[in-house]
Amino acid sequence: MKKTSEKICILSKGILIVGFSVQIVLGLLWLILNFTKVRQAESCTGFLYPLFLKAFSQTPQILYALQLSLACYAAYVFLKPLLPVERYKKVWFISAFLSFPMAMQCHLALLPHSFIFSLFLLEYGMCRDFAKGEKERRLPYLAAAGFCWIGMALLLEEYRWLGIFPIVCTVLFNVGKLRKDIRMFVCGILIFAAVSGIAFTVSGLAYSQKESGRSFWFSMAYRMTWPTIWQDHDGWNKELLDILPEDKIWDTGTEPERMESVLRRELEGAVGSDNADACYREMALYSWRIRKSRIARQMLWDLLIYAMPQGVLRLQLEGVGYDSYSGRNYGIMSMERPLLTRYYVDYSCWWFAVSIAVTAVFLVFWKISGRKLFGNVNLSGLAAYAVPTCAVLVCYVMRGAGIADYRLTVAISAAWCVPALFCLGKDAA
Repeated sequence: MKKTSEKICILSKGILIVGFSVQIVLGLLWLILNFTKVRQAESCTGFLYPLFLKAFSQTPQILYALQLSLACYAAYVFLKPLLPVERYKKVWFISAFLSFPMAMQCHLALLPHSFIFSLFLLEYGMCRDFAKGEKERRLPYLAAAGFCWIGMALLLEEYRWLGIFPIVCTVLFNVGKLRKDIRMFVCGILIFAAVSGIAFTVSGLAYSQKESGRSFWFSMAYRMTWPTIWQDHDGWNKELLDILPEDKIWDTGTEPERMESVLRRELEGAVGSDNADACYREMALYSWRIRKSRIARQMLWDLLIYAMPQGVLRLQLEGVGYDSYSGRNYGIMSMERPLLTRYYVDYSCWWFAVSIAVTAVFLVFWKISGRKLFGNVNLSGLAAYAVPTCAVLVCYVMRGAGIADYRLTVAISAAWCVPALFCLGKDAA
């Protein structure tokens, strides 16, 4: 049985190597053929990325190169515990991690998602090194993670809060180690406080003129009420119906973005932002009471889109699910090379499912063969990764219905290949 298990493990590793190699080739081909193409930049709500667009307006390929270079370095830092010694194998591992279509689309786009991808992975890598590194090198890792947070906060406003989760979780899960060295504990608190102050001060100044001012109940109304606002509005009270004309409600139901541009503007213009919260609360609770199962299914779909778009994109393109930005994103990606993009996306979505199955088979038979499984995994480190990841996913799912965009969490969806790379890495060598 032991020899049979070892042979199955060898076969599984071979399948993983071939499967990822095909994806790398397709991704490299798509990258080469699209590198010179300039897609029209979408509107950027952040502060920092529009400055990059102005600086490289005539030569966007330089910006593409910067995004790809930073992504490669971030993947190297994030995967460092798994990487083999040989340089060519390191290149292969990093290519396998970066070559899925959702990530490649971000790296060749004039949008902040690529830099968010890289800084998110760098922050996690620095937090891991802070937890596991040598005593004298821990504080610089904490400071580096903090500066990654500042960078993300300047790229997208929501990361003023989302970017702090990995640092807080890492410090909390390692507070026992820090308390053993009072000097390091005090220095760590001071560094965290200083970085936090810089992050909130700088991002606060950057967004002072652009503050979205979204309230909790507006987000809940956005999440619960769209796309059934036209059917549900008859159940609202008379005062609310008097404030919102029927043509505005109908207009809001046509596109999810109109919850912001039409309904919110109309309602807050009539009653003010403070009084509007009571109206949003009524909308959200009424829709939840009569449609909770449908809303729960939509939330599950959005969670899958954010967490594992490789597993649901093909279903979405076939009309399964409900409204999201996936079809639009695929259309933008396939604008120049539609046939290649189709084969690339189809293969990667298929390989996503196959690689998970092959990885599971490998791990089962690796254990049967008597080898140690996950011997070097730090549970507190995994928790420090899992908790903030779940927090980011929940925040994006709850911000509204019909607006799920997998590009916002591509760093999270990239992590699905880590177990497969673990099987091929140093721990399974």
